[in-house]
Amino acid sequence: MIDGSFVSELTENLASPTTVTVAGREHVYLPANWTASIVPTPTIAPPVLHVSTLTGLVDYCQANRDGLTLEDYVVHVVSPETVHLLSNLTSDDFPRRSTLVQAQVPGLVTTGFQFDHFCDAEAFNVALQTRFVQSVERDQIVAFVAGIRENTVRETVDDGVAQVVTSRAGVALVSEARVPNPVKLAPYRTFREIEQPPSLFVLRLRQAREGDRPACALFEADGGMWKLEAMQAIAAHLRGSLPNALVVLA
Repeated sequence: MIDGSFVSELTENLASPTTVTVAGREHVYLPANWTASIVPTPTIAPPVLHVSTLTGLVDYCQANRDGLTLEDYVVHVVSPETVHLLSNLTSDDFPRRSTLVQAQVPGLVTTGFQFDHFCDAEAFNVALQTRFVQSVERDQIVAFVAGIRENTVRETVDDGVAQVVTSRAGVALVSEARVPNPVKLAPYRTFREIEQPPSLFVLRLRQAREGDRPACALFEADGGMWKLEAMQAIAAHLRGSLPNALVVLA
């Protein structure tokens, strides 16, 4: 038999929360016997801070103005040109890491100079002096290329490496010179805070059009080993500067 108490209890159970605005703020009042369920606010990753040096990344971590627990974060060496500071995994239903800081070499200085492609001898010589670390071998190639006369490249009985060119010493002396190969050079291609890793290149010259100086090219000959060396050097630098952070390689 349904009586008044049953109807009253049913009414209370079917009651809805009441929203009241007080001083511009909304307040929600729940009926008796209701339990509040807190819906987690979705985590929104902050904008990525972009820096162009390893020093910028280290300074951010050491100052720690955002109150990070660095032991929970990961420094990820992505490539010789890019490093990320990653947050720890969240506890949401969809765990993920967020990039807080990205350090990236701004516009590689080798842009405009392509390995494995022939280019004009003058442009080649300028690139050697502006985009490569100074070394004895680099200076030897600069002098060698500068002394090449127009239209003077001659192939030897080719073993795939040797070439002979007619080079000019001083003003009058003209002589044949053998192209040095392979050569060890260190292009600027990673962060300046670390030593630029040298690698082997094959120097080749090609006959140009009548009246032009021969074209020159450098072909990479280390199989990309320099990238691993650069990343290891970056990791060593960061581990020394941030001993409490976990530094990993890609």
